[in-house]
Amino acid sequence: MILLTKIKEQVALITLLAVWTVIVLNTFTSMPPSGLTTPARIVTYVLTVVSLSVLFSVIPAIAVTYGWYTGKKIRAVLMGAIPLPALMILGFIVTSGHTMVFVHVTGTILFVTLLSVLSGLAGYCAAQRTKPCLAVAIILVGVWSFLLMHALN
Repeated sequence: MILLTKIKEQVALITLLAVWTVIVLNTFTSMPPSGLTTPARIVTYVLTVVSLSVLFSVIPAIAVTYGWYTGKKIRAVLMGAIPLPALMILGFIVTSGHTMVFVHVTGTILFVTLLSVLSGLAGYCAAQRTKPCLAVAIILVGVWSFLLMHALN
């Protein structure tokens, strides 16, 4: 019973480690390295995968952090839902004169909407300010990062 209480207290950390491990392992298996013949290249590849998984999870992590520390549900949802579409629109405006960024406009809009909903929902869950809800928010961030890394692959 004491072990279950300790696990319950650390549920957010355990969830974070599990989600991050799944993302990194999936990335290693879905993007097989080619030409990794030296230890230096292998280390470079590993550090690249780790840094990309951390970098890509920044947008929903901001929503989770804001929701957890402030407890403001509506603002946490907005912090999660607005940044990615805003960045996509800004990127389209900046590059629209040179190349076509969105090859499949409908698919891109649906994908960005899905990611925005996941990020906003993660912020909302974190704003509940309970450890089980924080664990759900971390899982949603993991799903968000997994989908983005899978789409980039």
